[in-house]
Amino acid sequence: MSPDGQWYAVPFGETWVEVSYNQYTWVNSIRLYMTDGSREYQEYDLRDYEFYVYFSPAWTYLSLHWVDNQSFVAGMVHIFPFGDKEAEPIPFEITNWLQDLVSPDLSRFIYRSANIPGVYTFNDDDWELVTANRFGTIAWKSDSTGFISVLKGDNGTAVGYYSRDGELAQNIVHFQDGKLWTGYQGRTSSQWSPDNQKFVFSWETYPDPNRIYIVDFESEQVIDTCLNAVNVPVWLQGGTMLAYTERSSSNQNIVVIDLESWQAFVVGKHIGKQSEMLGWREN
Repeated sequence: MSPDGQWYAVPFGETWVEVSYNQYTWVNSIRLYMTDGSREYQEYDLRDYEFYVYFSPAWTYLSLHWVDNQSFVAGMVHIFPFGDKEAEPIPFEITNWLQDLVSPDLSRFIYRSANIPGVYTFNDDDWELVTANRFGTIAWKSDSTGFISVLKGDNGTAVGYYSRDGELAQNIVHFQDGKLWTGYQGRTSSQWSPDNQKFVFSWETYPDPNRIYIVDFESEQVIDTCLNAVNVPVWLQGGTMLAYTERSSSNQNIVVIDLESWQAFVVGKHIGKQSEMLGWREN
């Protein structure tokens, strides 16, 4: 969803399965739906770009990341969808295919599949290593000054805050078991509050429900909300509320947390067993 909540971008394509059960995915286009309820959309054709066909991994779909309200990154191609509609859209190719997360300012990225995993920076048409480290789940701050990551060790899993250079700036919390729940899209940027002072995450300890925690960097506290989510909570644009879904006897409850009153309210129902909370939009 775009930062202003007015557009939702989703990849469109096709999949097929080999006799060996390998599943392959091609992304042919990206549709941008308006979130005002009109169901109107624009379509960005990608069939002419073999870049997507041969580098799309078999186990996921093309990742999308909004840079601002006018452009987004699809894979590692910076796309400006709202230009001259009569002209053929040409994406700006930053570098080769990368599946891991790029900082919002498009200057650095975390690469977990390289021979030397760690933080890399873009250098003309190539990249160079900044810090070697096998980071886990990544959640960049909106100003690209740092990120949240998890590191597994012999004594459990540690959630930490790292500088943009990949240096550990602050240990946040340590768990004996479980993992940081990222949902099915793997995108965690929406878990940072708009002012970058709070971070919300769900911790999964199977078979127990996912527990919601809020990291308050200003007060240096980790708050256990004692609430259970089936997805990744997202922030209201003003940073005073959170939304998530929880299991219930009939469909899923859509829950809003008011952080000023510290009250949680069920505001609706969601049909289905699994869901992703996309974000908030103005009425």
